[in-house]
Amino acid sequence: MWINNMMTETSEEINASNRLTRPLPKVPSTFRQIKQNETCYDPSIVSIGPYHHGKPKLMAMEKLKITLARQFVKDSGTNQQENMYNRVSQVAREVRQCYVEDTEMKQFNDEEFAKMMFLDGCFILQFLFCLLEKPENLKMSGHDVALVARDLFLLENQIPFKVLDELMELSLLTQFSSTVPKSQEDKTTATPKPAHLLEHFHHKFVARRNDAPAVIGYKDDSPKTWSSRYYPAEELRNVGIHFKPSTHFFTDVRFTPTFLAGRLYIPPLRIDDSTKPFLLNLVAYEACLGTSNDWITSYVCFMDSLIDHHKDVKELRSKGILLSTLGSDKQVAELFNEISDYLVPNPYAYKEVKRAIEDHYRNGIKRWVLHYKGPIYTFIFKYSFIYGLIVTAIKGYVSLVPKNPVFGICKMAATNVTHCP
Repeated sequence: MWINNMMTETSEEINASNRLTRPLPKVPSTFRQIKQNETCYDPSIVSIGPYHHGKPKLMAMEKLKITLARQFVKDSGTNQQENMYNRVSQVAREVRQCYVEDTEMKQFNDEEFAKMMFLDGCFILQFLFCLLEKPENLKMSGHDVALVARDLFLLENQIPFKVLDELMELSLLTQFSSTVPKSQEDKTTATPKPAHLLEHFHHKFVARRNDAPAVIGYKDDSPKTWSSRYYPAEELRNVGIHFKPSTHFFTDVRFTPTFLAGRLYIPPLRIDDSTKPFLLNLVAYEACLGTSNDWITSYVCFMDSLIDHHKDVKELRSKGILLSTLGSDKQVAELFNEISDYLVPNPYAYKEVKRAIEDHYRNGIKRWVLHYKGPIYTFIFKYSFIYGLIVTAIKGYVSLVPKNPVFGICKMAATNVTHCP
């Protein structure tokens, strides 16, 4: 009886499974329980979609949201407002299925949900257009602009791209619309269609296209995973490993050996106030996928393995790997330590790179030469200088003394002997 009950899925388990596979999930509770990161998942100034709609601290932005949405409709041409709303209303019932149907969702009937999708969709497109083309039209402080931009890339602050597609189809902002990604899949580049804005950026950072750098060391058919020790950046530099920026793909981590040293290529990363929530929400998104496509998570953990303290940050920053406007190098080091807490990377990610670093580090001959190259160079310089002085002295002496001095003395002696009486 017990085994039969265990093998039968309950309705709660089925619903939970469905929630995890929704294109617009919520942040897993295990992520929200981490105290130092709890503020990184909630919007700070504007709500997008149903999950945070109506919260008191976000209500001030609702007026500006209407202003920007009105301007978007006006810029799209005359007599378009009804057509635009009807197009969004027609897909509203379909896209509603993308969200977790919980207490927060049940407060919206179909009409209220359609209005929310329309308003939020127009706001996003007009904000992005003004941000890229006409920032003076935003009528917002630089601080608020930065906060809105941050909020647009939170996992729980998304609307389906299908809504944006419907609005862009009727927009006269054709030049701008061509730069905004469409949800249709591009068959020529095999890029999967994004479900929302955050997923679009995940696709941008994880190489999937035919012309993207090869995904290195991720899949392995062997039963054993590769594990290795981690070495901070400063320590790797001391054993001859030099850091170079690669492409923007987080999959593009490479190690190139040289005769005695090596080059470690790492994607550069800009560090500012929005970096932590952006990376954490990408990581949360990966956790909801339920697949092995966790490259952002593995990248964050790899970077944390290189950063123990501020000297490691300084080394990576000096090589163009970290482009920081956050503050001190110590703050950057703490940021990576906080982000990576409780994260587990895929053991196959960057497997070949880790193995190459380990082999280089364990190479006794290379380490000996690199360790003693400073003293050796000093010894060579010191004694070559002394040798140079000796050679110069000898040359000076030779220039003052007649050539073949011994022969000359013997000749004089012989002459004197022959002339003796």
